[in-house]
Amino acid sequence: MPRSWATALAMKYCFKLIKKRPELFAGAVFVSAFFSNPFEHLVSKDILREAFVYIKKVYNTSPNLLSKLWSVGVSNPLSIWLSSLVGGFNLEKTSLHDIEIYVQGVANIDVRVFITLFEELIQHDSLDELKSFDLPALLIAGGKDSLTTIDSQEEIQELLPSCKFHNMPQGSHCLQLDFPETTNKLIEDFLEQSNYLPKKHTQELDNQ
Repeated sequence: MPRSWATALAMKYCFKLIKKRPELFAGAVFVSAFFSNPFEHLVSKDILREAFVYIKKVYNTSPNLLSKLWSVGVSNPLSIWLSSLVGGFNLEKTSLHDIEIYVQGVANIDVRVFITLFEELIQHDSLDELKSFDLPALLIAGGKDSLTTIDSQEEIQELLPSCKFHNMPQGSHCLQLDFPETTNKLIEDFLEQSNYLPKKHTQELDNQ
């Protein structure tokens, strides 16, 4: 039986899918996940909200212009540096090449889609689904993640009695890029302990 993987906002959709087809799932893995608006705890939350409203107005007025600015701005090296300051990446651990691939993927997202996703993010609330979730789960968090902080991750752990929690002190919001081998090993061990991934397979992975 499959398990569900979710990072950040995807936790919301993971819960929806499991609720719709519970017979298809036996557990879940959450990486840097959150169940409510992650910006609420930030000092600059009002500034972010106003900036988003302004960006949305610009898009409604000049969609082509904003799309161009989005593509150029997101892939700008300065954007990578700024995102690292708020815990998006750990530049001491993550390969610049991996970050560039990640950023390029974000830059290729249609700005209209991004605006829709961001609106869902700030309205995000999966507390009820979290409280009723009773499948085995693994939660991996980054100690240097300013978006999904350790406090918020520990709150998720408290609401999920069956959850196994692992904190990577030097991990950012994209800790799977900071520590890919460790992240993969944690997931592999969780699957093996849950009798989903055969031990022989994990031994083969260790030898690769």
